Amino acid sequence: MNSSEIIVRSAEASDIPAIAAINVVSWQKAYRHLMSADFLVSLSEVEMAAKWRQRFTRADSYVLLAEQEGKTIGYVECGREAEGDELMAFYVHPDWWSRGVGRALWQATRSACLTREIDELFLWVLAGNARALRFYADAGFTRDAGAMRMISRGGMELSQWRMWQRLTRP
Repeated sequence: MNSSEIIVRSAEASDIPAIAAINVVSWQKAYRHLMSADFLVSLSEVEMAAKWRQRFTRADSYVLLAEQEGKTIGYVECGREAEGDELMAFYVHPDWWSRGVGRALWQATRSACLTREIDELFLWVLAGNARALRFYADAGFTRDAGAMRMISRGGMELSQWRMWQRLTRP
């Protein structure tokens, strides 16, 4: 597949159902070895869409969407947090993994950050998520040594590592 076929655009409220669906299926596939099967099966697109409707009201964040032939295949959310500018969510539908979608989304996100005069971006990634860790490292993120936190999902305690990148113009 040619990455020029992938269209990245700003998401709108009407995209929420597609974003929620990608969110659920991506978690179920990417985190199957990190979270309990019962928790992952219990994820609901309806509940996820309700959370996304709240997130869309934030003035300090933005969501970019990747499409192929009119079908939503991935998204990224960035926003301002107390620690700085954060890459809050980055998901590609599992059917589209390793097909250039993540790269296209990252290039568009990086450009959007630079346009907004954001010169540094951080994210939190599950410590056991080898695929994501490889992707972020390839995209230029570095693990912030010593920056770790614990989160609870589905009754499990999980480690997250902080990664960051100083953004420079090409």
